[in-house]
Amino acid sequence: MKLQSKVLMIIAGVWIVICLVIYIDSKMILESDYQKIEQKLALKDIHRVQKAIDNRLAALQLYTNSWSEWDDAYTFMTAINDKFINSSFTPGTFTSSNINFFLLFTPAGKFYAGKAYDLNQKAFIPVPRDLINYLEAHPAFVTHASITSSHTGILKTQEGNIVMSSLPILTSDGKGPIHGALLMGYYLTDNFFKKITETVELKVNFLPLPLSPSNNLLNTAYSHLIAGENYYLTPKNNEIAYGFTLLRDINNQPLGLLQIETPRTVYNEGVNTIYHYLTIVVILGVIILLTMMLLLKILVLNRITNAIKQVITINSQSDFHKRIKISGQDELTEMISAVNCMLEVIELSQEQLKYRISRRTKDLERLSHLNRNLFQEMSKQKTIEEKLRQDEKLLRQIAYYDTLTELPNRTFFNELLQQALNNAERHHKKLAVLFIDVDKFKKINDSYGHEVGDKFLKQIAYSIKNALQERDIVARLSSDEFILFLNNVEDREAIANRIAAILASLTLPIQIDNIKINPTFSIGISLYPEDAQTAEELINKADLAMYYAKKLRQYALLLRRYRKFTLYRPSQLGVHVGVVIHTA
Repeated sequence: MKLQSKVLMIIAGVWIVICLVIYIDSKMILESDYQKIEQKLALKDIHRVQKAIDNRLAALQLYTNSWSEWDDAYTFMTAINDKFINSSFTPGTFTSSNINFFLLFTPAGKFYAGKAYDLNQKAFIPVPRDLINYLEAHPAFVTHASITSSHTGILKTQEGNIVMSSLPILTSDGKGPIHGALLMGYYLTDNFFKKITETVELKVNFLPLPLSPSNNLLNTAYSHLIAGENYYLTPKNNEIAYGFTLLRDINNQPLGLLQIETPRTVYNEGVNTIYHYLTIVVILGVIILLTMMLLLKILVLNRITNAIKQVITINSQSDFHKRIKISGQDELTEMISAVNCMLEVIELSQEQLKYRISRRTKDLERLSHLNRNLFQEMSKQKTIEEKLRQDEKLLRQIAYYDTLTELPNRTFFNELLQQALNNAERHHKKLAVLFIDVDKFKKINDSYGHEVGDKFLKQIAYSIKNALQERDIVARLSSDEFILFLNNVEDREAIANRIAAILASLTLPIQIDNIKINPTFSIGISLYPEDAQTAEELINKADLAMYYAKKLRQYALLLRRYRKFTLYRPSQLGVHVGVVIHTA
């Protein structure tokens, strides 16, 4: 085997080993890290689903509260009044709030009056006797020891799973003594989880107990959850992962499994990045291998081959006035020089001088050639470094900013908010978090198309950003949700002035492609440190305030229709304030 082939095999073998080591390291470490990130995101999605369910239960409790604290209901519990029943238990009462049951119980926990309504048939139905028997058999749910008592949750009855809320019957001023309990509820149907799916924008399925014995996946998830684990995560395929958690009734007994489908976007992007990285490494390896072979051939192998040919020619012709010509200053040159010295003993001094001149000329040519190669290598390296810097900038833009509005995304916003909280804690400053939701954005998309909807969102983002001060930050969380925080707010008056500037910018009509849109918004606000101490709590309470603001405006519409509704400040529910903006 020729020397050139041996050298090529050795270099190629070393590079293959290096590529294998890089590949194994990437699979064992990087891919594992992406799986951990995927699991964290899946856990956040499960928390979002649980929070959406809790919000639905809180909404039912809020609506029940508007009826339980009412003088007419308080008086009715002392004597049955048909006029009250006919005016209160109307079809509109049930359809407007999507409830199936309206029940009244005595302070002793006995059924007093009530009605049931079939939302599908649009007709009254008899109150299920099994439900009454269940409630009377469990008086803890229909009796209240204090005026602040409340029971809200899911009941498992023979009629099926029912979402119920129970509150004490008080006067319109919220005073006692307690005259019994008022219950409102509805059946837990697929429509309930369909609305949860629409809220969290993830597919949510409810799988009631008992589970099918043939479904190994569901039974495995249930065995983990029933053993004490809060969540169970497992991949379905390369595109989707399953998250499981238990849905429990008011007695903390399991009703079934909540199955959440989450996309494996981060994991797939990570795997693609790994293979992209390995591809670049392999390509660079091939380029380096070819370059090394080319330089090795030019600088070493060709010189050796050329020297061997000259030695053979001189030996065969016995022409000792010739010299072996070779460039470089290394061991090979020293060996050839020793051979040439033996030839110089025979030749004249003139021939020796010519040889030296010729060798100097060859040295200059070699140095010129090496300089050109070095310049080419430096140019290639500079091009590669520039490409890597551009790729790094693009990856940062994708990871930290929203592609449509170019605002920070949820991840970047959370980092900035945590930094702002740390600064506010050190300097004893206040900070406000605003959660903004565009009302009826889906209607805008359906009416004018997604292109107009995208332009609309970009205009909203532009308006909010222009209304903020230099250190304030706004981000886009999802399709129609924005969140921002205000730095260095001194007092509530200063906060009100800052928010007024934002509202003034948002309430202006928007003109898009000859289409005039009067947007409406729901805003929730939480303050640091009055309402919460951590970034997660501030965001959650601002989100909850926005949710109640939206609900209170809907209930206000009902109030104008039925005139039997009492509004309560959201601060009573543990959040700072909710604001509804309606410019239509």
